Amino acid sequence: MYLESEKIFQKIVEPASVIGRFIPEIIKEVGFDAFVVLPASHDTGSAVMAVPAKSDKPLYISSGTWSLLGTELNKAITNDFAFNFNMTNEGGFGKTIRFLKNISGMWTIQSIKRELQNQYSYDDLMNLAKQEGFFG
Repeated sequence: MYLESEKIFQKIVEPASVIGRFIPEIIKEVGFDAFVVLPASHDTGSAVMAVPAKSDKPLYISSGTWSLLGTELNKAITNDFAFNFNMTNEGGFGKTIRFLKNISGMWTIQSIKRELQNQYSYDDLMNLAKQEGFFG
């Protein structure tokens, strides 16, 4: 039995599925027609799909507000190693598993800059951190 609110959701489909074509208004604006294809739907999933790797199981780092370091596997790793190192298993393209670790990325620096009202550049903040002994 479906709840009334569930009617607003579309059917779940895999990334790379063709879900339609441009509507006439878009064709008129851009001057061409094209298929509408679902991406990996999350920036990390799309970034991992774009890794120009020669190996079938490359390591990657996707960096932005958060950084994610990992690899793609055929099945999840749920052992003590994964637990102790705070690793995550996420669904990937083609039913793979993205086995990864979430790292703080640029969020800390972005937050400090915002709290200091953007009066320091990234280089300024790194130099201040060096002066305070944060970098050996």
